[in-house]
Amino acid sequence: MSERALRTYWLDREGSRVLIGPASVLVGRSADCDVIMADGRVSRHHALFRLTDDGVEVIPFGREPVTVNGEARVAPTALRAGDRVGCCEQEFTIAEATPSRAPEPDLLWGVERSRGALFRIAQSPFRVGGAASDHLIIVGWPETVLALHQVGNALTLEAAREGVRCGDAELSPGECVPVANGARIVHQETSLRVVALPADPSAVTASTGKNELPSRAELLFLPRGGRLTVRVGARDLPVYLPDRRCDLIACLLKPPAPFAPGDVVPDHVLLDQVWPNQPQGRVELNTLVFRTRKDLIKADIDGAVLLERQGGGVRMRLAPGAAVRVDAE
Repeated sequence: MSERALRTYWLDREGSRVLIGPASVLVGRSADCDVIMADGRVSRHHALFRLTDDGVEVIPFGREPVTVNGEARVAPTALRAGDRVGCCEQEFTIAEATPSRAPEPDLLWGVERSRGALFRIAQSPFRVGGAASDHLIIVGWPETVLALHQVGNALTLEAAREGVRCGDAELSPGECVPVANGARIVHQETSLRVVALPADPSAVTASTGKNELPSRAELLFLPRGGRLTVRVGARDLPVYLPDRRCDLIACLLKPPAPFAPGDVVPDHVLLDQVWPNQPQGRVELNTLVFRTRKDLIKADIDGAVLLERQGGGVRMRLAPGAAVRVDAE
């Protein structure tokens, strides 16, 4: 279970609750909202409740401000359990609860430093470093050198510091890459081997550790970001993406001619679309890709595979014949 899942928030109104998940909860008059309000003063998209690394926040979108414990707010505001949030005449309360567990994956993953000792990746993210707060402590390492994220059956490595290598590649801090069964991760001459095991002990071997590609991708623009929903297998996986991360996905799903969804879109095209008339370069684009991958991973979407860096461009990998839709606010 992820650390985020240990602290889960709900939007409560008179005993009826909706989970504030990775997709966030959108409140407003429009039919595409999660909570639809029939009040003329409420904007089409009035407010968004979203998870953050520290908890949950409300982002006001509407003409009328939201109130938090009676005080008007027009900027994103951090919330705690018990806070009362007003949208015109309607008031909601932030509640904290433990959700039901997601289906168990078919694979278990572990980290092996020496033969005969396998440390299971029991939660996601699984932090490896030299601090007491890390899940696996390597003596002599600084705090949290890397983190391992399990998304479905796949495993993703996130480098937190300089000097992390996976196979032949040295990763930049913040970079997320897929990890294969048997891959070696190296830092400061210490080598760790990643091992996949079948969750069913009766199975002879583990599967490949890969997830399906999306058969559908839909992006809804909102003020200050947007909501991406991808369909993987029988599951619809939504996630809220702020600002330029949303712009990046929009350009990959609906690129300018002659490119099509699923194509590699060159860096210069992405830079012109995401930062028009601004002197941004490859470093800023790489950072944007890394952050977007991490947002997808938090929503149980295999972002390290979905957003692929290829040569001098980026593509969003989709299943053959995938349906794509981009809606403006």
